[in-house]
Amino acid sequence: MNRLYVSDLDMTLLQEDATLSEFSRRGIDLLYDEGILFTIATARSIYSIIQILGDIKLHLPVIEINGAYISDLETGKHFHVEGIDTDLVDLLWHLGKKHRVTPFLSTSNEEGDRLYAPEPENEGIGWYLRERQKNRDKRLHELKDFTDVRSETFACFTYIAEKTRIDSLAETLRSLYPDRISFHYYENPYQPGYYWLNVHGIRATKAQAVKRLAEDSGLSDYEITVFGDHVNDIPMVKSADRGIAVENAIDEVKSHADFTIGPNREDSVIRFILEENGIALPSRERK
Repeated sequence: MNRLYVSDLDMTLLQEDATLSEFSRRGIDLLYDEGILFTIATARSIYSIIQILGDIKLHLPVIEINGAYISDLETGKHFHVEGIDTDLVDLLWHLGKKHRVTPFLSTSNEEGDRLYAPEPENEGIGWYLRERQKNRDKRLHELKDFTDVRSETFACFTYIAEKTRIDSLAETLRSLYPDRISFHYYENPYQPGYYWLNVHGIRATKAQAVKRLAEDSGLSDYEITVFGDHVNDIPMVKSADRGIAVENAIDEVKSHADFTIGPNREDSVIRFILEENGIALPSRERK
């Protein structure tokens, strides 16, 4: 049977410190050598994916920003973009200001991808800004005036605040634009107490992107197996031929999954794929 495997990154493929273990790194190399089709679907940007995966090779593009982009891992070139409808951009900006949380803006223009950072109004925003600065994210730019970036293609608004404020904003968005945006919010696993609300265009989901990737790559007849752990993985888990949860996944993901494997910290995703395809588990040494 021809199979395509797609995995989330954080708390699914990655370790709890957001790194890729040497075991999984070597395992992905083996999958590539054996011609097993494996790729990534993540909320992270292509720049962050490249930093984590390093020189790993994949046969297929990766899905980034929760399905807003399908991109080449080596070059960062976007094969497909699902932006937010232009008439919603001003509304989303002003809603954030009304709820007293200025969003990070993920956009693209003729010069490349951009991540516009607001002033650190709270420690959650400050944490994310420091992380991007520490990693020398080349997308990062100071947001001086919203009107200066208004004409760019918007992939995501990321609002970060305490739970009560994010709850209020999410409920407002749900009531105003149920058929025009996709969004999910969750507690930052690396900074408990602060919640992220990611807002995208209605077609920018991991589920839609996995389907498009398969179609565009001539793999529509392949069995699609996906792995996930959190709310943004649920549509993907529900729509795939096989949706698999890691043991540390939230209960809602597990309830929609076909079955559950071991936790992320035990390299369970790569172990599962290697074993299913009869490939010997890698040693600790990378060739």
